[in-house]
Amino acid sequence: MKVYALLLAGSLLILGATAAEEPFACGVCDPESCTKIENPQKECPAGLVTDTCACCQVCARTVGEKCYTASLPKSSRKYGYCGENLDCLVRSDLERMDEPEALCFCKDKGDICASNNRTYETKCHMAVASASLKYPIFMKHKGPCHTVPIITSGPEDSTGIIGQPIALSCEVKGHPIPDIHWEFRSEDDRFSTIGKNLPSDDLYVAVQVRGGPEAYMTTSWVQIVDLRPSDVGVYTCVAINSEGVARSSAKVRAHR
Repeated sequence: MKVYALLLAGSLLILGATAAEEPFACGVCDPESCTKIENPQKECPAGLVTDTCACCQVCARTVGEKCYTASLPKSSRKYGYCGENLDCLVRSDLERMDEPEALCFCKDKGDICASNNRTYETKCHMAVASASLKYPIFMKHKGPCHTVPIITSGPEDSTGIIGQPIALSCEVKGHPIPDIHWEFRSEDDRFSTIGKNLPSDDLYVAVQVRGGPEAYMTTSWVQIVDLRPSDVGVYTCVAINSEGVARSSAKVRAHR
């Protein structure tokens, strides 16, 4: 009796595991039961596809959404197929014990500028955005839209100690990628430009400029090696490209 009970329990476990692995079943196709999509252009940014049971026309999965591909367990068939210009790629960043899954990725890579003058990561991202707008948008050109410089992180007011170092930083974004220089106005109203023609003529003031931390960004630092009374004043980060100019200022004070 005990042996029978153990065999029965083992059989139930196997059946349970099988049921857990394959909860998805197609059944008999009934076209009358298919949900009608009234406005595919608005409801389905990635277009229409046949579902994984080869029965109904459904909205295709779009960029960033889970999808089904033959290498996945049958349980993933519930997600459906990616649309046109999209690949269903199995994720490689999951832990070993995680259930495998795949996401839709756009075949066309690279930023594009749309007719609403916004930059989208890919044409597929633009299609998703277009579906949520009251008017359709289209690609103007490959690459990001031209924009005036935007200062994403400007310099902050600082108070230093005479003879000690102090630094200011500035991050800007735009396309074309902006150039940065600094302007300085002292307490006695002296004006000078710093870093426009690197290196700085002042041995006590150093300017650094590098690309990043993100695409189409530039970061610059003003490093005052030994703060002097003549260094106290207003420092302005100036970002320039062909589309315009942006400025952000900060005060540097000294403990007396």
